[in-house]
Amino acid sequence: MKRIVLKRAKLRIIAVLAFSMLVACSSGGAPKQVLAPLAEGEEVTIKVTYWDENIFYQHFGNLFIAQHPNIDIEVVSTRGLYSPDKDRSEAMKELIEKEQPDVLLLDDYLLEPLIKEGMLYELDPVMEQDGFALKGILPSAIEKIRRHGDGKLFGLAPTFSSYVIYYNKSLFEEHGVPLPKDGMTWEETLQLAERFPVDGSEEERVYGLEAFGGSTYYYFLRFGMDQGLSYLDTANKKVTLNTDSWKQAAETALRFQRSKAIYVEKPFNPKQGETYDNHLRRDPFLTGRLAMKMTGSWYMNQLKEAKDRFGEKSAYEWDVVTIPVHPDNPTETNYFNLSDIFSINAKSANLRAAWEFVKYVNSDTMAKITARSPIFGGLPVRTEHIRNDEGKHMEAFYSLKPSTKDTYADYGELPRSFFEESDKILPKHWDALVKEEVTIEEALRLMETELQAVLDKAIENVEKSGEESGEGSEAGA
Repeated sequence: MKRIVLKRAKLRIIAVLAFSMLVACSSGGAPKQVLAPLAEGEEVTIKVTYWDENIFYQHFGNLFIAQHPNIDIEVVSTRGLYSPDKDRSEAMKELIEKEQPDVLLLDDYLLEPLIKEGMLYELDPVMEQDGFALKGILPSAIEKIRRHGDGKLFGLAPTFSSYVIYYNKSLFEEHGVPLPKDGMTWEETLQLAERFPVDGSEEERVYGLEAFGGSTYYYFLRFGMDQGLSYLDTANKKVTLNTDSWKQAAETALRFQRSKAIYVEKPFNPKQGETYDNHLRRDPFLTGRLAMKMTGSWYMNQLKEAKDRFGEKSAYEWDVVTIPVHPDNPTETNYFNLSDIFSINAKSANLRAAWEFVKYVNSDTMAKITARSPIFGGLPVRTEHIRNDEGKHMEAFYSLKPSTKDTYADYGELPRSFFEESDKILPKHWDALVKEEVTIEEALRLMETELQAVLDKAIENVEKSGEESGEGSEAGA
């Protein structure tokens, strides 16, 4: 009888302690444990989605396993997963249901639909539990990810990429042209480019600027996007191109298109064949004939290679400034990307092990490693580890914030067939405009009329067949 009384007393004490802990947690005390640590000697295998198994181990897997020998990794390849005739988010959802990976490699486009479906694990509670601080991580990168989750964090990205203007400092000084500066508008950039001489043969002359790879109607779409314009009203299923704002974007793009200061790369002829060395030689910036070039952080590697291969021709001083901005949004850019976002499957049976992987990939230790060996030219979001051995203006890569307006966020709600046709209609009328066969007003009216007819037909077909909507193409990217 005495033993029974003592046992009941112990149970009451345990219950009181449990209740006290619960009260402490709910009243601002120590946070409750979200994920228990792995048991001593426990061995776990996690599945991670990645596009190539060998490259995954080179960049992440081998380093992680060396630090966590009790956690093995199985790579679920996403190579060949995406195709033009299927929405990427739907393809990823099907892969998750089939393979049940623990860790998912995502990007900006894939993150939000998976969050809305409740398929991703929220990281904030376990980050607080483990004391994983965001201090030192580029705030705009975190804000960009939180934006997809209504303020909550459902993934972390160890690297980011952005576009800047590279400029040949030696060429500017030689021709007495003022150096570029951060925060220039597109108009100011073009005016600077047009101060360089335009005489001489195509193979020997100097050019002021290369932007967008010399694409045609892509200039038009990008300038519109920089103004926050969308050529589709997805809510009302209307095409909106014949407007004053789009006319302004077209005028700016047309000026760039026709300017003799702009370098337009000639299409590659596969019949002629090409070596990597020839590829580098065809780039006028690498051979000292281009004043400014708009491209990403990966280009720094090509600058180093060109200097080693071409010697004096590429031994000039260069630096970078921010990508041109729109005067209405001088602190924002549409050219900031997070392509490697690591998230956790909400249904994972190995949440702790999955989190250990995501935590390590986004750790300060990993940032130091990737700074010395960049992953596809990406820069570490822990910006203090961005290498700057030559004293360049590296802040240009991350001083602008990602645009708060995702112009094309809802384009995936429209039929895929529409975007396939728009990729034919838009360049057709833009090329006619460049050749002065039509006016800007006529081109915009023809674009809008034909695209609206195609959109109406595509929606009608969807309603008849029940076809799923899909992701937009380059015209909506």
